[in-house]
Amino acid sequence: MKLFNQLITALFFSLISTSAVFAHGETVVQALGKTTTGAAATDIWKITCTKGPDKKGGPIVTPTRLTFHVMDLAPVHPAVISVQAFKGTLKSPVYKDPKDGDKVYGPAGFASLKGGQGDYYLKITKSASTVKGVEKYIPQFHCWSDSSTGKNHSTISFRLIQNQ
Repeated sequence: MKLFNQLITALFFSLISTSAVFAHGETVVQALGKTTTGAAATDIWKITCTKGPDKKGGPIVTPTRLTFHVMDLAPVHPAVISVQAFKGTLKSPVYKDPKDGDKVYGPAGFASLKGGQGDYYLKITKSASTVKGVEKYIPQFHCWSDSSTGKNHSTISFRLIQNQ
């Protein structure tokens, strides 16, 4: 029965954590970690950048890169929230939100990973802390094209595949 309940819970979270949108990958507030421990935790998002319009009826755009950053929300804890993108053998540097609870994304502006169309993985990590508790965050990501007509969004789909 316990296994059945775990499977139902996993199925429920996978269904509510999947989204497909035209341009922006802005998501709702996510919780990272557990209330009973200060241990490190990691969420992983699968983001698919595909050729398509940034909005209904918009021009078809071919993505060249994923841009991203993260906002560490209150409660303010000593734990640090960081973000890193991967695609195949490519990976971005690790970026940290420099100030917890200030309602500003880190890194300033957007970080990016240039890998073209396809599946990217965004790893959001809460560092270990002596203070027990959950850290809340908001990830933001976009699929961009570096075209001669300017920087344009392409079609994006995403889902949370690891929720710690």
